[in-house]
Amino acid sequence: MPLTIRFLAGVLVTLYLFDAVHAFRESFPWLSATTSTSLAPEKTKVSEYLNMITIDGSGKPNPRVTCTEGNDFARRVVVRELESLGVKPLGKNGFTFTVPDTMIPDVCPEGITNVIGYIEGTDPRLKDEYIMWNAHLDGPNNEGPSKREGNLETDNSYDDAGAVAVGLLMAAEFSKSPPARSIIFFFSDGEEGMLNVGSKTQSEWDEMPANALPATGRRLCKKGVIECRNYPIGFKAWASNPTVDLEKIKLLVSADPLGSPGIHGSDFVALIGAEATPGLLDLVKSVWPSESAAATRPLFVNREYVKNNYNDADALTRDYRCSAGSKCLAGGGIPYLWLAQPGFHKYHGGASGYIASTISNAYWQATGGWVSLPVDEATWALDTRKNFDYAALVKVANTLIPTLRTLADAARLSELHYDPSVYQNIEVKREMMGYSLQDAKNNKEAYDFMYYALSKSGSVTHLPWVVALKLKGLCWYMSSKLEGIIAGWDSSTGPEALGKTFPPLLTGLALGLDFWNSGDESSQRFAGGPGVDPGGLR
Repeated sequence: MPLTIRFLAGVLVTLYLFDAVHAFRESFPWLSATTSTSLAPEKTKVSEYLNMITIDGSGKPNPRVTCTEGNDFARRVVVRELESLGVKPLGKNGFTFTVPDTMIPDVCPEGITNVIGYIEGTDPRLKDEYIMWNAHLDGPNNEGPSKREGNLETDNSYDDAGAVAVGLLMAAEFSKSPPARSIIFFFSDGEEGMLNVGSKTQSEWDEMPANALPATGRRLCKKGVIECRNYPIGFKAWASNPTVDLEKIKLLVSADPLGSPGIHGSDFVALIGAEATPGLLDLVKSVWPSESAAATRPLFVNREYVKNNYNDADALTRDYRCSAGSKCLAGGGIPYLWLAQPGFHKYHGGASGYIASTISNAYWQATGGWVSLPVDEATWALDTRKNFDYAALVKVANTLIPTLRTLADAARLSELHYDPSVYQNIEVKREMMGYSLQDAKNNKEAYDFMYYALSKSGSVTHLPWVVALKLKGLCWYMSSKLEGIIAGWDSSTGPEALGKTFPPLLTGLALGLDFWNSGDESSQRFAGGPGVDPGGLR
């Protein structure tokens, strides 16, 4: 038996004995302490904002698909709220910025339209600089196992209404007491791309081949209005013709999605992209609320781990191209953070089930085919308010608001600059050898955190104890490997050693846990299994 397998086998045997106690206690609930809270998260201000966005004018669930009446309704609601808070407009037409030529009768009457406003800062030296909060107001059509039934009761609370609601709560807080720098609130449209322009009905699904554009998207393409490919339409259009000097934006914070703990009882949020701005990680760590039960834990993740996924911020970072006739960003991009809380069993109505299969396959390979995860027990759910974790949203909002305020007041934020060579080095060097010592430290910290979180009772984590046991073994093994790499780090051999640990596995593990969430009563198993992503781990 190879050393790796023997080591992991020993870990699993040890953990099995330890976790047998948890299994026994869960068989007799009165022996297990359960968590409780006096907070009624569904009645908080941030949840009020969530309801405003996810319910349409007739009281029905509002998925807010681009170029639909529900999307237009939600946009008007957001504009009215910003106006009532005294937020200043920053669009082309008041608070709105419509993608050129997308306002077409009977196709997209109000166009693909962003909402943009700002609160002016109080410091005479810093108020001409900005921190931007970005979230997308539009939502996707159901995909995966739910797609042929239409959008059902889907309202896309998780993707991405929760982050919009947090942005509105920030606007409400900062309008009463503005920070030193000005804050831009950018709620984009068309982020879900061309595959989600216009609703897909049952008849449209039956008539269209796989991956075809919905009717509205095809008509926009035929008119030559926008490109027929998937990308964040609204934000990219604004980035090419901005309503503010881009050099004045000192930090872009793009939240997509928020409103899921990641692991119940141990809320965390992935902070993606800090590696591209030297000094940003240390600054964020220095202002993040102290680690306690009241704060959501930050886990720093390299953007390249999820390089096959796009985000609004890409238009001003890794995909930035200076437009003809506009002022170019001197550094080739803007310092940014992409915030995401994993809750992917309900993402796009179960469309990402392949993550569960990918993690199971990776685990199988890591153990030499000795142990596998119960992939047939993976579940999915619809993205609705009923399935939404209000408590997680309240917690992350209460963590992010003071963090953003402190960053907005920090003078040294002005000294930070985006460095595109970070990603260029990773792309140029084979086998992920462009990663750094900091990446190794971040990965170890994340594995250690997940090991600790998975050690809690299943009545807290909502995970089957067998799944938690096996994934704890993987976390322990990966942490031990990384500890050795960090201790012996050398600039010539360290990146290669880190590359051999397949760093993107970390994000797959974080995303995959949710597919075994037993706390969601509306979850159901995938018919025929969750499927496999032909493109590999994303």
